[in-house]
Amino acid sequence: MMSAELKGSYGNVTLNLQLTKIGRAQGNQLILNDTEVSWQHAQILQQGQRHSLVDLGSRNGTFVNEQRLAPNSPLTLHAGDILRFGNTSFTYANEAIKYTPTKAAPPSFTPPPPATPTPPYIFQQQASFTSPPTTPTKQEAADGGTPRWIIIVGGLASLATIFGVIFGIYTYAHPAPSAPSAPAATTSTLATTATAPAIPRLHGSYIGDFSSSAGGNPIQFAMSSLTEDDNGNFSASGGDGLCSATYKGVMHSNNSILFTLTQAANPSLNCLQASITFRGTLFTDQHLEGTWQGNDAFAQTNGSWSMQ
Repeated sequence: MMSAELKGSYGNVTLNLQLTKIGRAQGNQLILNDTEVSWQHAQILQQGQRHSLVDLGSRNGTFVNEQRLAPNSPLTLHAGDILRFGNTSFTYANEAIKYTPTKAAPPSFTPPPPATPTPPYIFQQQASFTSPPTTPTKQEAADGGTPRWIIIVGGLASLATIFGVIFGIYTYAHPAPSAPSAPAATTSTLATTATAPAIPRLHGSYIGDFSSSAGGNPIQFAMSSLTEDDNGNFSASGGDGLCSATYKGVMHSNNSILFTLTQAANPSLNCLQASITFRGTLFTDQHLEGTWQGNDAFAQTNGSWSMQ
């Protein structure tokens, strides 16, 4: 039986599923409580005795041996590879294969069927991505094995004692003037500073469909390469798979979303010029849905939509 796992400073994760999802959202099999990790950040695919890593268009990227992966481009892992998601790192171990540093991604990618759900692994955010500790110096060995930090702390404590004595003598010779008494407290209520609610972060890509209230089959559409600033403004590319489109919109702190799809005319592909306004809500399971209103080619048309 193949034995593969991710080894981290807070524990190990056994890779026994066809698909292991990684991110901050609760629906992932590996949940990383790391503010630099996206809600749906990456996934690991089992392919025979090997595994591939795919970045899902995450905001801060996925790294293998400190090389950033291209979004949605799977990379075959080798034993000993260092995987980093935000500030959280793991070492890929696989007894079935020998160590060979990862160099290039495989030529194609076919997503596997969904795996049977298992209890997720939850990892807290690491303080920072740092180098391993250094070995003791020759001077530390000569001091009888006393670590350098103990010597430094002892010296600082001695300096603090000397400065404390000097300060006490000075304050005794130069007493501070008496402070005026504070006015009596009134019954008025003091204002407090309110903290602005956080604006939710969107994924790097979405796919879904929208239906017309006039009937007919739903139309599939998708977003990719989505970027969002700290004020919730975002832009993306995409379309319906045949006709390309661009997206611009804004995400609000109350989980409401507003964006416009703009499609240019392309007679050779039967693509009509169109502009559609979408309004909706980001739900707790990270899916989007709402209503839409069209103009240009979709004038006087409206309906509902949903994306995941």
